[in-house]
Amino acid sequence: MTVKEFAEKMGMSVNELCEITGMSRQGLHDIIVKRYVAKNSRWRSKASENLLKAIEAEKDRKIRQAQEVYEEQIKMLQLFYNECIK
Repeated sequence: MTVKEFAEKMGMSVNELCEITGMSRQGLHDIIVKRYVAKNSRWRSKASENLLKAIEAEKDRKIRQAQEVYEEQIKMLQLFYNECIK
């Protein structure tokens, strides 16, 4: 898997992935493509934590968005129902 493919599966661009993890493209390439095991596990752990926070924030954003769509659809259903009764 390439870094670009990994980033796309995570729902972001390579630049966003670099920004969130604080890693360079080459660093990401070494880990994702070459399966490099980092000697500085604390640094890699922090990058993983940042990535997890970004994933959770995106999940929460999508849930809020879905809830808003649902509520709008319920309003439209109520409008439809009330119009049919008249």
